[in-house]
Amino acid sequence: MSLTLNEEQRLLSETAREFLGANAPVSALRALRANGVQASAFAYIAATQGFDAVATRLGGGRIHHAMRTIAQLRKAFDMMCERALSRVTQAQYAALMKVLRRVCRDELWGLCSRPVKVGSFAQVCQALVHCHTLGDALRTAFRFYHLMLQDFVPRLQVRGNTARVVMVTLRERDPLLAYAERSFCFLGYGVMSWLVSRRIPLSCVFYPPGTDMPYGTEAERLFQAPVSHAQPRMGFEFDASWLSLPIVQNPQSLQEFMAQVPKVLVVKYRHQASLSERIRRMLRGLHRARAA
Repeated sequence: MSLTLNEEQRLLSETAREFLGANAPVSALRALRANGVQASAFAYIAATQGFDAVATRLGGGRIHHAMRTIAQLRKAFDMMCERALSRVTQAQYAALMKVLRRVCRDELWGLCSRPVKVGSFAQVCQALVHCHTLGDALRTAFRFYHLMLQDFVPRLQVRGNTARVVMVTLRERDPLLAYAERSFCFLGYGVMSWLVSRRIPLSCVFYPPGTDMPYGTEAERLFQAPVSHAQPRMGFEFDASWLSLPIVQNPQSLQEFMAQVPKVLVVKYRHQASLSERIRRMLRGLHRARAA
């Protein structure tokens, strides 16, 4: 079902407000206003050479205008990357993820050959909160995504005292698929930490040799672990003892979690009920009261 004009205008407004903000290049904003939100939602896909994915998601009557807009957005995207101050914040990136998910009707934003239906993530999380341990939860989640993903599948490998989560690629890896695998790893790691209410320390993160990263990578900062290019598959490893930790979340905490997704997964995991977090919130409240 295609978007109505009012829906496109509303989503366009949200995109400009939530993601681009006041510091966006003028050319990007003009392009967005001129040709609608569908083209803007595929700007990132186009920036990673995903024109085939764009064509399959748009109706025939809008492809010409969308491609022209994408060319303008690619130029604006390159300009933004050249300026250190134009780097998007975590909140802006999370907002872009929400817009892409909504417009693409795909929880992996058109990066794979087959869309992941909206609602899949919520459904698997409902099953995970009823698991007993982290190991049980990972196996449950990966069995679920084996049915949903066609281009790669996640697997849990345990060897001695080391556990690994790896992405097994089922077709030739291209920039879109590589980004999908990296995103799945990072967001999956966030869910793991949330399930046990503790940030799981990783011993290493794996990127396949020759992984094309035109704008660099901040994987070491995101995962807080060293990055290795010595393994053929994307993934990460950690101490296997963490697999026996009990799941501490429940259906009530899941509702609160889903209300903050994906922002809560993009930022570094913090246990909101911990003493340090309560002190931080108290100090912020005092600061705001004094400033007022």
